[in-house]
Formats: sequence, C-alpha cells, structure tokens
Amino acid sequence: MSTGVGAAGVTGVIANVVSMLTGATGDTGFKGLGGRFERRKLLLFNADVPLEIRFTRSDAGAQVDVAAQLRQVAGDPRNAGVDVALRERRSRP
Repeated sequence: MSTGVGAAGVTGVIANVVSMLTGATGDTGFKGLGGRFERRKLLLFNADVPLEIRFTRSDAGAQVDVAAQLRQVAGDPRNAGVDVALRERRSRP
C-alpha cells in the first residue's frame, strides 16, 4: 500500500471526496493535538479490498466495503453541448 494519491483515472477526485467526508488524508493533513486526532496517513491506496473503498474505524477496527455505480447518474443536460465539443476536439489530428 502507498499513501500517495494515485494518478490513475479519477482516483484523486474520489480520494478528495472521501477526505472531505471523513477528514482522512494521505501524507498531508491535520497533525493532531497532544498526540490525538491525527488525520494523516489514514487514506491508503492499492489495497487488496473486495470493492472500491474500505472504511475502517480507527478506534474499533470495524470495517465496511463500498462501491458506487456513478455511470447511471445522468449529467446536467445544459452541459451536453460542451461534452460533444470536447469529443470533437479530441478526435481532430
């Protein structure tokens, strides 16, 4: 396992959302107060887990594995033209 934010796909985006929800960070973040409440090195990557993300309680060790199927979430129809324009631009030599 490594603590650096992965560069593949949307790993960094997802890691930022998880960090905002939980306060956990990789190598940076809150150093704690008086040896307590540290949030650094709680966000790990390349772990062998059955789904996409595993949340583990640091006090009790209880775990839950989660995954999301965001492909089924419709985009904002106002952005449809932007998506088409980007695909066209990428297809040009």
